[in-house]
Amino acid sequence: MLDISRAEFANLPGVTSQNLYSAFKREKVGEAHMARLRELAASKGVEGLTVDWLEAGLGAGPHQTDHGTLQVSALEAGNDRDLRSQSASNRALATAYARFEFLAGYAQERTRFIDIPSTLLRGNVDLLTPSVRVYPNPNDVMRGEIEKGDLVFVDTSVCQVEADGVYAYKIGGIPQIRRIQVRGKGVLRFRGTHAYEDSLELSGVELEDLEIGGRVIGSIGCRKF
Repeated sequence: MLDISRAEFANLPGVTSQNLYSAFKREKVGEAHMARLRELAASKGVEGLTVDWLEAGLGAGPHQTDHGTLQVSALEAGNDRDLRSQSASNRALATAYARFEFLAGYAQERTRFIDIPSTLLRGNVDLLTPSVRVYPNPNDVMRGEIEKGDLVFVDTSVCQVEADGVYAYKIGGIPQIRRIQVRGKGVLRFRGTHAYEDSLELSGVELEDLEIGGRVIGSIGCRKF
């Protein structure tokens, strides 16, 4: 996208062949190289170049801007960032795969990332926000809605229960997924799909050990026949 070779990049001020070789070998970009890359990107009308994307493929990735479509009025300027973020997410969904990071401290996978075919995301751009992580459902208390082993998408920007919803959480250090309902001040009800056998209500000191990993905003899986 930047239309520059590795040798040409190594000849730029502040960049050397040796440092560039080390960067490729360590798979770490470095601040000096990142600054040069951003300068090049800006000069060529490329946005969205991030360290996370370069090192791990996370996020929507860089894209060529279309200055003819980004002209907004002063009243719309406050929403410009959201509009561009939405556009970048749509572009990411158009690619074959989207890369997600597993939810740290919950998932037991040996790898840090998973590449998911974009067709499975069903055009849901909310799943591509930077705060979303993935986590295989460890139990069957949400059976019928989220099966055991289904891959759930967890919005980690939600770190406490402020509204009813499905959450990834830990109690006693054990990762779980349930629907949580706010029953009153300091009282939470944890429900499965079979309320009579999979529900519990906690309050006061019983909630001191509660850790919220995030709110579940989607899931994918395969149904057994």
